[in-house]
Amino acid sequence: MGIQDLQQQNLIKIRATQDGVSIVCDAQASMVDLLSALNTRLQAHAQFYKNADLKLNLGSRVLQPEELISIRSMLKAFQLRLSSIICEEQALFGRFEQEYGCPVEVIPSDQVNGRPSAERAGVPEPPSATPSSPRSDGGSEETVIVRQPFRSGMSLSSSGNIVILGNVNPGAEVKADGDVIVMGVLRGNAHAGAAGNTSAVIIALTLDPNRIRIADRLALPPEDKDLGDPPPSDSSPEIAYIEGSQIIIEPYTGRFPIG
Repeated sequence: MGIQDLQQQNLIKIRATQDGVSIVCDAQASMVDLLSALNTRLQAHAQFYKNADLKLNLGSRVLQPEELISIRSMLKAFQLRLSSIICEEQALFGRFEQEYGCPVEVIPSDQVNGRPSAERAGVPEPPSATPSSPRSDGGSEETVIVRQPFRSGMSLSSSGNIVILGNVNPGAEVKADGDVIVMGVLRGNAHAGAAGNTSAVIIALTLDPNRIRIADRLALPPEDKDLGDPPPSDSSPEIAYIEGSQIIIEPYTGRFPIG
């Protein structure tokens, strides 16, 4: 094995477990090097990993939407499905604070459904924070992060933004005066801009909802849609927002619509 092969092997570590395949990425390497290393490793064992579910461990790396699209495209070529993303908590806090320009708070899993308010995540507020992308509402609301999936019957509402680190299943409901972001599959009900903010958005790794609302606009799935169908394995992050009088759903490329 040559020096270059050893270097690539150190960038990507692949482990087969009873839950599928786990890929651990070097947090400091460039995305170009990681994609090259991943492609080399998967090619060497293509038949072994074929049709497996894959967990992507990013460590402290903050993954950009366009990078996730590139990874999903490569995995699809090898007939692999990205089942979940694993990362350090502070990486998420940093990403959302950068996105919204305000501190992030976390709701412990035993304080969902109307129990006591969220605890401070311990990340200091920047002295003069500004959002990283244009938002007509200024992006100044507090952001609440929930570290658990939402199952049927669970509900949560917030006067700010809500981030769910997991899936929102059918029968679950999330309601925010700001934005709703789901780091998983959104298959339940979501309402962003509940107080009338038409600039609010809904973002999910996969948008497959029972119903979504933004402000007073409503979007429903097609009448012939079977809610039991699994989401497509090659789907990319999606964003829902208001344009004119209707809700538009399209791939999320890291930019918010300009209101």
